[in-house]
Amino acid sequence: MAERRRDKRDRTCFVPYCNSGYRSCKEARSLFRVPADVVKREAWSRLIKRANRELNDASAVCDLHFEAHFIERTFKTTINGEVVEIERDRPQLAKDALPTIFPGAPSYISKRLPKKRKERSICDQVLPAAKRSRKKFAESSPPPIEDLETQVSSIDSVEVSGSLSFSGLKMPHGWSEIHLPNSEGPFVYAQCEEHEKDVDSALALKKLVKIEVRSEGNAATVEVHLQGRKWQQQQIATREEAEALLDHVDKFSLCCGAGLEPLSGECSSFNGKFFSKNCTITTKEGPATACIHCKYQRKLILNQRWSY
Repeated sequence: MAERRRDKRDRTCFVPYCNSGYRSCKEARSLFRVPADVVKREAWSRLIKRANRELNDASAVCDLHFEAHFIERTFKTTINGEVVEIERDRPQLAKDALPTIFPGAPSYISKRLPKKRKERSICDQVLPAAKRSRKKFAESSPPPIEDLETQVSSIDSVEVSGSLSFSGLKMPHGWSEIHLPNSEGPFVYAQCEEHEKDVDSALALKKLVKIEVRSEGNAATVEVHLQGRKWQQQQIATREEAEALLDHVDKFSLCCGAGLEPLSGECSSFNGKFFSKNCTITTKEGPATACIHCKYQRKLILNQRWSY
């Protein structure tokens, strides 16, 4: 097996919605390499569900996404005949670890593994007491033939159902489903707001979720657009996943921008607002607040105005 390159490694977490390793993250977190084994790496990839990138040798996943028993923070050694537990300089990941916790993602993605059962010795087990056999005097009668036919017909109707449809999903308050002229096109859901300066258009698409069923018909690709910019792309397979994603996007607090129009330089704009090129689009400080990049952009604009 070819040795994995150790000279390069990502300094940020590979998991979508996670900010570990970025400047916005104030906490110190441990990053673990993806497994070199192909089978284990594919298992990680299926759990993380990131559509726009693939796991590679440089990818890393932080400790937030693993259950506690997978992270070995101490090791045991024997000193003077006594077993002593010493804290590791760097936490180590267990070989059978799987990323199953995704706190920033929709709840349907996180699936905690069942707890391991305690190992029991066969010698310690006690056989249950023998039960007396009792004859069943009244046996249940078989179901009528009409009921069996009804059950078979209902099963057939489920199996013959067509490809996925994401029309008529349960939406958060203030969202709308947009019907495109092409009925076979994608399913679009949006949260709109009034235009600030554009007189020709009445509404601006503040948040937009576009769902397009793949050609196989068993899954769909979802694109999330926030304030005119593509934010995320992922795969879903059920209507429940789509509805959970809509609820998750609805809770995003969006950056309000620099608050001033720049005299020069490059800035992106949406609905009369101006944003830094490095705007994070979302902010954790709550609604009507700016991200750190747009706050800095505001200072630059003020300096430009003072210099003129």
